[in-house]
Amino acid sequence: MEKLPYDVLEIILSRLPSKSLLRFKSVCKSWNATISGERFVGIHLQQSRQSSGNQDIFFWREKRGFKYESQVRVTEIPQHIQTKMRLEQLEHEQKLDPSVLCYCDGLALRRYGKLLHNQYVLCNLSTGTHVEFYCPYDEILYNSHQTVYAICYDPSINDYKVIIIDYKRYAVYYCRAMRWSEMRETPDEFLGGGLLIGKSVSLNGYLFFILKNEEDDCFGIKIFGFDSVNEKFKRFPEPTYVKRRGVFMYMTCVGGYLYLCFDNSRCQMIKVEGGGEKEEELVWFDFNGRPPNSERVECDMASTVQEDVNILSFRRIYRIKTGY
Repeated sequence: MEKLPYDVLEIILSRLPSKSLLRFKSVCKSWNATISGERFVGIHLQQSRQSSGNQDIFFWREKRGFKYESQVRVTEIPQHIQTKMRLEQLEHEQKLDPSVLCYCDGLALRRYGKLLHNQYVLCNLSTGTHVEFYCPYDEILYNSHQTVYAICYDPSINDYKVIIIDYKRYAVYYCRAMRWSEMRETPDEFLGGGLLIGKSVSLNGYLFFILKNEEDDCFGIKIFGFDSVNEKFKRFPEPTYVKRRGVFMYMTCVGGYLYLCFDNSRCQMIKVEGGGEKEEELVWFDFNGRPPNSERVECDMASTVQEDVNILSFRRIYRIKTGY
């Protein structure tokens, strides 16, 4: 096997899952060097994204028979899907908040409870490993409705970043370098307050999230993007919708488009790819079809696990065809 041409070996290894690669690193020094190299890591990540299609991982928590929404839920799970993946049992599991703050490419971010609200755990679901890190900025809010948590991949440095954003400030954690950026101010448009809705959505190193503001006894929304490369914010055009209270909304990315869904009945989409399109090309238009990925229902996924608190995840096979 060592006599295989390097390019052939690279192609074969790039198609393997992460756990298999960890085992193959011990085959010989040359394989270990190949698998550990930055170039191969980038190739493997790209290959994994292409082979997984529109699959995703969704999280929720179950506590003493009551279900709490921790991420948008999947509408349909085919009967043949039986695999449940558990997040690794950490040494201080009972001290961790059960919620998953955000996820990207198989990485899930969790944190400790209120007394240690700025101490985080980044879990790699593919390898079953985790790292802990601490945010030194006490000024940043740590409230689920006032904070955006995000993980994204920055192709310019071949590294993942964890971003924490509140109304006034934000900071970026560089995973490989294990350091934080300086604390920075958010755009003036954030200062009006409101609610930061749901978790951010990631696509090719760009993040998207919703800021919901109260306007004349109803709610208005603003869509923001965050470029992980230059670490700057971008305001997106306002979609067309009826401003009223109690509207349920969520976002997702499929096939280079950002979808904004209202009350599981109406959906708008905008082409974003990596977020770098020109302002005049950013236009929302209606998506004629079933809103992708989620419905807010009382019980759409049953769990047979009986422990007091569990964090479970499903690999989504359900896909949509957008026609683009």
